[in-house]
Amino acid sequence: MEPAKNIEDPQTEIEQLSDHLREYVGIRRELFELKLWDKLFGAAAVSITWGLIGFLGILTVFMLSVGAALWIGQAMGNNYIGFFVVAGTYAVIALVLFAFRDRFLLKPLTNKFIDNLVNDDEEKENDSNRENQQQRAA
Repeated sequence: MEPAKNIEDPQTEIEQLSDHLREYVGIRRELFELKLWDKLFGAAAVSITWGLIGFLGILTVFMLSVGAALWIGQAMGNNYIGFFVVAGTYAVIALVLFAFRDRFLLKPLTNKFIDNLVNDDEEKENDSNRENQQQRAA
């Protein structure tokens, strides 16, 4: 025969279970909040980085545009003609981008955003799996 297990008061067991459940839910909530903050700060860092790169890129393009406009204007005899040529070039580029905005802008940017969200979790999971495999091998 199996010896009788020492069972405490069922009410105490239920209270302990309830306490453990509350603690578990609290910890899961904290983990969710931490993951959310991690995602938000990661997105903010990427946004700031790309914002700075974009600003410097726009500044560079502006300076190159002014230089090209002055150079073209000097070659054609009037500075304002160079600015019209550069502005016309930008207008053509803008029309092409507008016409093909879904293919060249919206889809690639949306896919990149989704990849960053999905792959970030997968990379962390893969890193964790690699660490576990290395620990088992050691």
